[in-house]
Amino acid sequence: MKLEKILLMDDKGISEIIGIILILGIIVIFLGILQSKSVPEWNKEIEAGHFNTIFDDVLDLRQALQETAIYVSPRTTVVHAALDYPTRMFLQNSLKPGATISTMNNNQIRISYNGTTTEVVNSCTIRIKENYNYFSAPELIIEHGMIIGKVGHTNYTIDDPLMNNKTIDLYLVECENSSIGTTSSMNIHLFPVMVSNQSATNASITFTTDYPELWDTYLESINVDGDPPFENEITMNYNNATRIRTFITRIIV
Repeated sequence: MKLEKILLMDDKGISEIIGIILILGIIVIFLGILQSKSVPEWNKEIEAGHFNTIFDDVLDLRQALQETAIYVSPRTTVVHAALDYPTRMFLQNSLKPGATISTMNNNQIRISYNGTTTEVVNSCTIRIKENYNYFSAPELIIEHGMIIGKVGHTNYTIDDPLMNNKTIDLYLVECENSSIGTTSSMNIHLFPVMVSNQSATNASITFTTDYPELWDTYLESINVDGDPPFENEITMNYNNATRIRTFITRIIV
């Protein structure tokens, strides 16, 4: 009888151990599923929400470029590039994503009156790319006041510049060539450089661009007469009395 009791007690102890091992196994499998499936989905949603903040920052930057020049007053705008995933017990996150902010003094604008070139100025292209781990965010680009989205080899217009078929508003940017990677928010400082406002007839503007197809489509939409895109150049022709306003702002990242 004593031997039978001992055996029964041993069986009971073994059963409890097996039960604990099975529970632990289930927990490990469950955590593995969360780690491989749920964490990427959760973080992708967080990244997509954060991109909305970056998008608003780019809209604010474009607006600040205009207001700095119009009101002749320095301004500072912020790109909220910092993104921290929430801490989740027993689960791991990927490394903190970072952003790349680039300024490229790569475009030229020629302004002509009555067939004679009177002004040649350079303008900066601003690029902001958040390098997320899960969400495929487009690179956001400001070129001559147009906001452009770029994913791979696909380019599309996000927001139009302030140009029409009567008044030419050129918001130009001076900058140094730079590319800065960051995992935190960054201040961008803007300083007014020049404002000119004049009337002209038989004016034309030719500018270089990395996105001639987008500009050609936009100029057609506002009924501006232009020459067909030639390589990376776009020409806008104004045959009637036209007011040309040029605003130049310097950007320091």
